[in-house]
Amino acid sequence: MVFIDGDSNVTIADCVKLSRFLESKLDRDVNDFELQVSSAGIDQPIKLIRQYPKNIGRGIKVVTLDAETLNGTLVGVDANGINLKLPADKKKKVEERQVSVPFANIKESKIEISFKK
Repeated sequence: MVFIDGDSNVTIADCVKLSRFLESKLDRDVNDFELQVSSAGIDQPIKLIRQYPKNIGRGIKVVTLDAETLNGTLVGVDANGINLKLPADKKKKVEERQVSVPFANIKESKIEISFKK
């Protein structure tokens, strides 16, 4: 399985083009193989810093190195880390706030899938 990603949308045509290129470099007479090319799904964790800017405005779940889980909206990215808007929590008596999370403190982050407009 080969996943591709880009700073703009990855199309089916992009996947087909890469699949044909890779298959042309492989020899079916030597090795039997199955080749699958796909774009990385939105359910996959963010792995590269360059993936954050295209997700500004989306919901995100961030797990820090000290096991803190932050669920909020990605509102900014700079050279040092990301900026999140965290919602208010009436039970904990916490107002809406913004926090900065350094890249060095991020263990994992995933875009939250939402079908709301």
